[in-house]
Amino acid sequence: MRSDLTRVLKEGLIGGLVAYLAAVVALSAFHAIQGESIFQSAAAMGTVLFYGADASANFAITAQSVLAYNGVHLVGSIVVGFLAAFLVFETEAHHAFWYFALTAVIAAVVYSITVFGVFGVEIGGVLDWSTVVIGTAAWTLSMVAYFWWVHRGLMREIQTDLEQDVG
Repeated sequence: MRSDLTRVLKEGLIGGLVAYLAAVVALSAFHAIQGESIFQSAAAMGTVLFYGADASANFAITAQSVLAYNGVHLVGSIVVGFLAAFLVFETEAHHAFWYFALTAVIAAVVYSITVFGVFGVEIGGVLDWSTVVIGTAAWTLSMVAYFWWVHRGLMREIQTDLEQDVG
């Protein structure tokens, strides 16, 4: 029991860090290609987070806004990593749980795009939708890829179970 919890926490921490770093790298590259500061998204979201609807009037790239947002983003990524690791663990124990896990991932993606879009684009006016979609896609795909790689036999096990149920 203790080793299961340790495994879930370890995988969740790594999954969260992988997703966090993927989003940071993808958005930094995206902004660099556009000739903007690599800190553009973090500063924008930090400004929205701490200044609210007046963000576009107060927007500036400052160490405070970049560090504050990165702290929130890192903690959020690790928390979601823990939840994802738990879902994978439960899916390993109960293969029929895969459908719920897939639904949760899809809901998380839709929720992330909506939240970042509403706060960063619509309310704050400091991001554009392409930034939101690129960051969310990098974050989600990297976490899914990490768990897929760590549990690469799980899909075969689920497929075998489904074939046995049908046959």
